[in-house]
Amino acid sequence: MDIEVDGDVVERQELLNGTQTLALEAEGGGWTVSALVTWNRGLDVRPPEGDITLTCAQRGEIFATVTSVRAGEASTDEGLLVLRVGYVVEGGTGDFEGVTGDAEATLEMADDRFKGVWRLRLG
Repeated sequence: MDIEVDGDVVERQELLNGTQTLALEAEGGGWTVSALVTWNRGLDVRPPEGDITLTCAQRGEIFATVTSVRAGEASTDEGLLVLRVGYVVEGGTGDFEGVTGDAEATLEMADDRFKGVWRLRLG
């Protein structure tokens, strides 16, 4: 299942050790996304952190935790940050109660806006 959204970077933080944190809010295709992603730009060896809640009003929610983050600049558009985020799905509510699996997201960010696609593989 793919979920495509457009949204806002509602908070952005960068620490001196290279750690970056983004709080994201988005909607699209009947879904609402609330995500937090933290990663390091190579100055520290801490693993990435974060989580996501994907909400569909008619079906319920899906909860997942960040397992990996790869960040880079887009080769075709200067200033466009591209994140590839891996998740482990840890459950949900409604139609998604007890669901497990994994997900990958591709997020393209410019300033305080982003477009994202979450590809979920649920079991």
